Amino acid sequence: MKLIIDKEIDAEVIHHYDENLMITSKCNVITIKHEKKLKKINLPLSSLKKLLSIFRLFRRALRTDKSVFVPMYFDGKLKSLFGVYQGNFYKILWPSMVVKKTGCFRQGRVPLHQGICQTEKGDIFVGEYSPNKMNISSAVWKSNDAGDSWNIVFEFPREKARHIHGCFWDPFEKKVWVCTGDFKGECHIVCADEDFVKVEWLSQGSQKWRTVNLIFKKNYVYFGMDSPLTQSYICRIDRSNRKLEQLTQVPGPIWYAKALQDDWMLFACSVEDGPSVLDNYARIFATKDGIHLHNVFEVEKDNWPYLFKLGVISFATGEQDISHFYIFSEALKGFDGKGFQCHLSV
Repeated sequence: MKLIIDKEIDAEVIHHYDENLMITSKCNVITIKHEKKLKKINLPLSSLKKLLSIFRLFRRALRTDKSVFVPMYFDGKLKSLFGVYQGNFYKILWPSMVVKKTGCFRQGRVPLHQGICQTEKGDIFVGEYSPNKMNISSAVWKSNDAGDSWNIVFEFPREKARHIHGCFWDPFEKKVWVCTGDFKGECHIVCADEDFVKVEWLSQGSQKWRTVNLIFKKNYVYFGMDSPLTQSYICRIDRSNRKLEQLTQVPGPIWYAKALQDDWMLFACSVEDGPSVLDNYARIFATKDGIHLHNVFEVEKDNWPYLFKLGVISFATGEQDISHFYIFSEALKGFDGKGFQCHLSV
């Protein structure tokens, strides 16, 4: 089995792709292609950052290339986009492309990719992700009016979490799952109702619960351990008893994962500094069960120091299958700041 690149996409980030919609970005420019319409919008950026961001290396250092956007569908129609850029919450109306700033993080520039979720009722959840230099609690923000206004619905005490890795909607249990990191006592997975009145803590804070992304299946919840400090595994949580199983070792931290429509799952292994990172290659593993892994793609970290980003491969959200899916990457030789349409050759 091998990953085949079909074509390069002119984008640093491919946020979302489905049959009728593609959302991409390059620096502060968001591009939306929906059905036969193609529109772009420039998000606010200071004059100095805009000048420096002409150069890809400065975009890496300043993180001006980083944004996360998701489509907001209501009654089956695209009505708007919600996203975060440079710490600010933005709602982009479709098709008018009117941009509204509707809130902001207390600290942090952007959540991790795939870390914003929308429930079946339309509620939106996003968590604060930052180095937490303020040494404060980490908040889960909720909007119940399509992103027009925001309230903190839950806070992780500082001793319980450094920051939030992502919020994820579970279509089977109809609950919001939240992952946190990074160090001893800070790595948690919690499961909650939409009002966070009942919050179930599944973990004790150790590295084996440290993850960036979740994949929901009928009987299990799968994830890759995101730990450069100890051996990482592909893992799963048994829904019937909440037991955690470590299935298969991987050669480095897993940041992002993708569930494809044909039962395949993709897990992306990153390159960062730590004793459990075995080499200088980012990889994509394909599997149907988390046990039998196929190393379908690998590429070497570039020579720039980690200040200019870790070596990471990410996936676009949206319904895709092995014949047609999208990746984007950073700080990798020949692949930095690029997006690609791919398929798996089985």
